[in-house]
Parts: sequence; structure tokens; C-alpha cells
Amino acid sequence: MIELGGARGLGPAAQEVVRLRVVAALESGQVRTYRRAAEVFGVSERSVGTWWRKYKAAGRESLAAVGKWLRRHGFSPQRPDRRSYRQDQAKVDAWLGAEYPAIAAQAKAEHAVVAWADQCGLRSDTAPPGRSWAPAGQSPTVKVSGRRFRVNIMSAIASRGSLWFTVFTGKFTAKVFTLFLDRLARQAGRKVHVIADRHPVHRSKAVRTWLDANAERIELHLMPGYSPELNPDEILNADIKRNVHAARARSVNDLARETRRFLHRRQRQPRRVQGYFHARHVRYTLE
Repeated sequence: MIELGGARGLGPAAQEVVRLRVVAALESGQVRTYRRAAEVFGVSERSVGTWWRKYKAAGRESLAAVGKWLRRHGFSPQRPDRRSYRQDQAKVDAWLGAEYPAIAAQAKAEHAVVAWADQCGLRSDTAPPGRSWAPAGQSPTVKVSGRRFRVNIMSAIASRGSLWFTVFTGKFTAKVFTLFLDRLARQAGRKVHVIADRHPVHRSKAVRTWLDANAERIELHLMPGYSPELNPDEILNADIKRNVHAARARSVNDLARETRRFLHRRQRQPRRVQGYFHARHVRYTLE
């Protein structure tokens, strides 16, 4: 084994190497005591004991110098947010700075509702089966149907906690969308400013014709392209996918029933719906 001499003068990365080599030597039995490890690697016996205890409690990551430095300076390991390379930042800035504030002001002047709409789908063959408890190292087994089927959801939410939805098994078409808008307007009881993404159906001729004929009830506003993070209804979509386990459904009717049951529960929980609007990327909708 190579004697390294004093380790205090080494840089953080080199010190991390020493710590890892010390615990490796102890674990393999090449050195049997803290004192001997301290002599061989040129460090204090107290440091050897501290490193060994950390390693046994939390593994190799507890000895990492880089992670410790990052945490000390306010960093933490996080899952990165996704952004499409097709997103036009100038259009996003215009939406945040001018377009959305104008929509909100118009809705307030008209005593109208601002509803954020989106659609999503649940497929039995791609959805994870959820989580379950099992002894460490023994993965649990969940029985699934093995069949491929899908249900689609069209939903809209408002910042005061309202939730409207429809669950269907066919394709998302202009007819599906306009029927949803008609029901939304009737249930809201006043004019609704609907904000949605730039899906081809939302921009179709049939939808534009319907909107022209129902301008006193519904006004549709399209968000910048490739910017789902700006829509609070995307958080509802994520909530659905976390809580409705499509892989466990036995049939399309079973999946549709479970999806409606979950959404009806959320309708009775307006505070949960209000919470969607407090996520970092959509908090601007409350200003």
C-alpha cells in the first residue's frame, strides 16, 4: 500500500480519494485498525473513525467532497425541469408580461371566469403500476391486465378551486372540444375565458366557427407553443397519472370509472385544486 503522507495540503478532490481509499482498506481487511489506517494514509486516527462511521451509515456519497461543498453553498440535488428547444422565449416573455395580464384584466371587467384547459391520456400498457411495500431487496409483484387500452381526459380548472372535466375513449376532436366548452359555460353560469395550448383541434375551423357563434359565453386564448409548464392544468394531469393506476385496470370501462372517481374526488377538494396554482412556474396566474 502506498503511503501518502499528510493529507491536509491536498485539494478537495484528492482528499475525497484518500477518504475512499481509507474505507476501502478497512472494508477489505488490508488494515484492521483505525490506528494502522491513520499511519498508512498519513491522517489522524480520529478522521479515520469519522469516515468509517459515515461510510457505514450512508455509503460512499457521505464521503464526497463535491457534494458537501455544493450543499454548503446552497445547492441540492434536484430533478431538472424540461424545456422544449422549440420554445420561443420572446413569445413566453410577451405572454407573461402583456398577454396574460390583459386576459385577466378583461375577465375581471366582465365578471368572467378564467379557466385553464388541457387534455391528457392514460394508457394501460405504459403507465407504471404504482408503489407497494416489500422487504428490502425484494421487489413486490403487482398483477396487471396485459391488455392495451386508453382513456382520454379533457379538463379545466380555475384559481378559486373549480374543476370541470370529461372522460372519453375516442379521439380528441373538434366535436369533443366544443361539447366540453358548451358544458363548461353552462356549469360556470357566466362567461368563461378559456386558456389552452396550441393543439391543432383548438385552432381548427370547426372550433373557430363554434366560438364565433358563442362569443358571449366562451372566449378562447392560446398560449405560446411548447410551453406546458405555464399551464396549471398540467399539474392536474400529473396528479391524475400519479393516483390513477392505469396498469392495474382490467378494462377500458374500469379505467374510465377509476379516472372519473378520482376527478370527482378532486372536485370536492377545491383547496387541492387551488394548490395547483401555487407551483413555481404557474404562480404568475395569481398576480
